[in-house]
Formats: sequence, structure tokens, C-alpha cells
Amino acid sequence: MTTSHFGLPSPENAQIVFTVLNTLRKLHHVMGADDSREWWSTRNAELDSRTPSEAVIAGDHEAVARLVDSYLDPSFV
Repeated sequence: MTTSHFGLPSPENAQIVFTVLNTLRKLHHVMGADDSREWWSTRNAELDSRTPSEAVIAGDHEAVARLVDSYLDPSFV
């Protein structure tokens, strides 16, 4: 039998999680859950041709958040 220890996340890691969750919420608002899933695995020029999930894994969660925020701008059509 193995046991696991779950500690509290560092403030930095907690902020990353909150940023990603907020980004997901906004993305679902803009395009719905089904299209959001596809968006996360589609290469994007604004993310240096990486997928949003690759960008988050590489530590660029703020770039992904800014990109989704740009979709909420009224001038985005």
C-alpha cells in the first residue's frame, strides 16, 4: 500500500492554477466547451506556433491568458 502526501501549493503555483482556470472560464464563454477543447490542442501563431496547452506547460500561461482576453475585446470579430 502506498500513501500520498498532498500539501498546500506555493503561492506562485496557486496563481498559475487560478490564471488557467480563469482563462478556461473566459474561453468557454467565448466559444463553448466543445470548441474550447479543440482550441487547446490547435497550434496558434500568437503562441509561437505552439498549442495553448504546450504554452502553459512551458510556463507561458500569461501569454495564453492575454490571447483569450483579446477574444473578449469588442473590436475582435
